Amino acid sequence: MSIYAIDKWDEDRDNKIIAHRNDDLIPYYVLPNTDDGSDEWIEVQEWLDADAGNIITDNLKYAADTAYIGKRVSEYPSIVDQLDKIFHDGVDAWKADIQAVKDAHPKP
Repeated sequence: MSIYAIDKWDEDRDNKIIAHRNDDLIPYYVLPNTDDGSDEWIEVQEWLDADAGNIITDNLKYAADTAYIGKRVSEYPSIVDQLDKIFHDGVDAWKADIQAVKDAHPKP
C-alpha cells in the first residue's frame, strides 16, 4: 500500500480528499470524500481500515488559510519605500497603498 496520508482537499474542506502516496508515478490523487467505487477509493478504504491511526486530516487547512500572507508580503513595498511614501505623501497615501494590497489578498 503506498498511501501515507490523506487530507481534506477543497475550499470548503467537505467535498474532496487528497491521498498522498509513496509513488513517483502517481504521487497523489484527488477524490470525492465518499466512496465512488473506483480503484483509488478501494486503496483509500484499505488504508483507513489498516490502522486506527489512519484518519483523514485537515492539515492543508492551515496552508490554505495562511496563503494570503505570502502573497501580501511579496506585494508590499520595502520598509524604506513605505517610509519614503509617508514622508513625501503622508500617512493617508501610505495607508491607501497598503489597503490596496490587503484588498487584493483578503484573509479567508
